[in-house]
Amino acid sequence: MKLIYATSGKLEGNCYPLKNGVTIGRAVDNDITINDSYVSKLHTTFFDHKGDLYIIDNNSHNGLFINNIRYRLKRLHPSDRVKIGKNVFIYFEGEEDIFQRKYNLFSYVDKDSVRVTLLKEAEQHEDYLQIFYRVLSPYLQFNDGEKFWKNLKNIVYRFNIENFLLAEIGKNNKLRRTDISTSFYDKIPEIDEKTLTLLDEGNIVTLYRSVKSLNLQEYLVMYPLKRKDKFFVWILGRFVQREIKKEELNQLYFTGLILSFLK
Repeated sequence: MKLIYATSGKLEGNCYPLKNGVTIGRAVDNDITINDSYVSKLHTTFFDHKGDLYIIDNNSHNGLFINNIRYRLKRLHPSDRVKIGKNVFIYFEGEEDIFQRKYNLFSYVDKDSVRVTLLKEAEQHEDYLQIFYRVLSPYLQFNDGEKFWKNLKNIVYRFNIENFLLAEIGKNNKLRRTDISTSFYDKIPEIDEKTLTLLDEGNIVTLYRSVKSLNLQEYLVMYPLKRKDKFFVWILGRFVQREIKKEELNQLYFTGLILSFLK
């Protein structure tokens, strides 16, 4: 099964199967219609060649971007991020296990010690500085908080963080969605008592699941924070084709650290 999942834009949260000849555009006669002025009437077409799926830009006004690079024609690979206008999709080749959200504990680390380490590294680490300025600077510049949170998704996606949400942990130890989330998390991961205890003790908890049909691993970093009498957790997700590297994990930690200043 070949499909794309909309992670931001007009169609956010929707999933579409793909086959030869499927079109995306603003016109209503497309297979996938996006009512967005940045999308051309017939923006892109998918076509199959010897079992591989390709996407072509039909001379659109604003272009076709895959993993932040503009293409006229591109063979798609699992986890490619396709940007059409202001709409972002993730391309998958798999079965329904991509939507099953059963996670195992991968690791946990003390938040305070990680914070000190990352802030020291950030002084000389360009990637961390980019994360800091691109996430925090717009927050400081926007007087309109609603406008900032609307743009936050596109900012976070630049760091290959496919999914994120801010959740509140209630008295019944259940995660409750806030208004800051991506629709990919239509089912919030359940947290057991052990995970809750680790978060309450000030640990950053990392969970993972294997998506066998995609040959991918999904990692969730749960970054806890408390505001007055309320307990929140930032949940940041990334897909990799192997066990996650320490550097990639640190980038997720650092993004969680920066986001913890914002709410």
